[in-house]
Amino acid sequence: MFIRCVALLLVLVFLAAGTAHAETWNDIYPIAAGWSAERLDAARLQSKRLKFTALMIVQDGRVVARSGNTSRKVHMASVRKRV
Repeated sequence: MFIRCVALLLVLVFLAAGTAHAETWNDIYPIAAGWSAERLDAARLQSKRLKFTALMIVQDGRVVARSGNTSRKVHMASVRKRV
C-alpha cells in the first residue's frame, strides 16, 4: 500500500511539474516611460533587417515595444541582450 501511495504521489508531482500557466504581458506607453520613439523605430527596423524572429523590450515587467510574433515558441540560448 505504501509503495502505491508513493507511486501515485510521484505521478502527481510529475504531472504538476509539466504544467505552466501563461500570463499576459502588460504594455506601457514608451514615451511616458522615458523611451525615444525614434530609437524604438530604429530598433524595429534593425530587427527586420537582421531577420529576428521577434523583438520584445521589457522594462520593470511591462512591455515597452514588441515586433514580430512574440507568442511563438522559440528555442534560444540567451534572452537577455544589451542594446
